[in-house]
Amino acid sequence: GVMAALSTSATVSRSTGQAARTRAALATFTDRVATLSFSGCATVTSTINAVTVPAGYTATVTKVQSLLPPAAACTAQSSVLKVTVKIAHPESKTTMEGEVVLRDRSARPS
Repeated sequence: GVMAALSTSATVSRSTGQAARTRAALATFTDRVATLSFSGCATVTSTINAVTVPAGYTATVTKVQSLLPPAAACTAQSSVLKVTVKIAHPESKTTMEGEVVLRDRSARPS
């Protein structure tokens, strides 16, 4: 009984630790994406691909949502995107999703 309890405790500890590392990798990745220069006319894929994913993880864009009504022309002022990304650790099969807003930091609404 004691050995089973120790084994279970070790398993829970490993999974909790991996979840914490995945959460930290997600935070690191979304922080990096949020600080990028985004002109509004660049594609989300090219922007995300410019960011280094933490070692041992993969990043995938799962959803892109425009936060402004469609405009006739693509400008920094007309393009603000909410991007949902999924970070995965292939070995442990741990995944987490997070959101980041892409916008031109110097753009001002008209």
